[in-house]
Amino acid sequence: MKPKIFRASSNKKAEGPLSMEGIVRLLSVVAVMIVLAGACKVIMPSLPNADKAQLASFNNFVKKINNMENPSDEFSLKLKDDAAVIGFSKSSQKYEHTITSQRDLSQTLIKSRFKKPDQDECKETSCICLCRDKLESDNEEITCTKTMQCEKIFPDILDSNLIFIDPYYSVQTFKGMFKHWKGGFLLGKSIDFDFNGLPKSSSEVEVFIEKRTIGDKTIIGICSPYMTSSIITAIENKRQEFFGNKCVITEFEEAKQFESLAKNNEYETKFGIIGHLNSGQMNKNAIKKYEEFLEKYSNGIEVEESLFRLGELYIGIDDNKAKEYLTKLIATSNSMSKFKEESEKRLKNLKNKTLS
Repeated sequence: MKPKIFRASSNKKAEGPLSMEGIVRLLSVVAVMIVLAGACKVIMPSLPNADKAQLASFNNFVKKINNMENPSDEFSLKLKDDAAVIGFSKSSQKYEHTITSQRDLSQTLIKSRFKKPDQDECKETSCICLCRDKLESDNEEITCTKTMQCEKIFPDILDSNLIFIDPYYSVQTFKGMFKHWKGGFLLGKSIDFDFNGLPKSSSEVEVFIEKRTIGDKTIIGICSPYMTSSIITAIENKRQEFFGNKCVITEFEEAKQFESLAKNNEYETKFGIIGHLNSGQMNKNAIKKYEEFLEKYSNGIEVEESLFRLGELYIGIDDNKAKEYLTKLIATSNSMSKFKEESEKRLKNLKNKTLS
């Protein structure tokens, strides 16, 4: 007995060998597949080896981030000299490389800006894009000379990451500054220094990846080894001294560092500047950073601590603000929160102060 070729269903008419009509349909499908395969060779010609290696490296980078199980990992990006990889956080509309004055955090210069692509892979989600050939700039605006390949990223990309701390203050040169990546990150092998604040590389682009959970939000930070180095292009970088080898540094960590410096009166010594900043200014900077953090995160132990610290810092400066933050902490924190009882005490003291 010969085996049946295939069975379309339980219909008795299909139980015998393939009918002439079925053979014609099968041959038609095969013909279409052959035509499509030939068309693909015309539409997608073979890439040069350097482009193939670059594309494969980019795709592996995306897979590593999306499938990341450990809290940290490393990766070597194989990029052509002028190519770049740009990441965008879910809520951002652009990537920016910024410089902020240590003396006044409201004084910020934008060194470069890259608009988030209007591609499906980047709509209402975080994404990473490959600019295959060259970045061009018009003042601070950066664009890619060719259409980029973008891929969706499941964890959110850190919206603001500190990359550099300049230890010396100068009004004339705008030194005494913090450098940040805002809205995402930008990595490249031989791209302009102003695009991301990192020196050029003669080999592969080494990347450090760090995953962290804040409340119900999982974020990843993408960093270069230069960010945790004590030197960037012959300029001393104090980032490592204050934050060690951490990749993810949110506004919460920055705020806590400002408070620590204010309490210990170490700022002039550690940063090497004289008399430009005092503990009052450090506490103002801490307030600003805590408030920026709360704009992005809604729950978690870091949020509770930020609310508590803001309540503490505003006492004597703006008691109404202090009450607002302490009340919010009491209302939103769980009964086991270590900050809840202390907040109730502070709030009671403030009410007694108002009545007296």
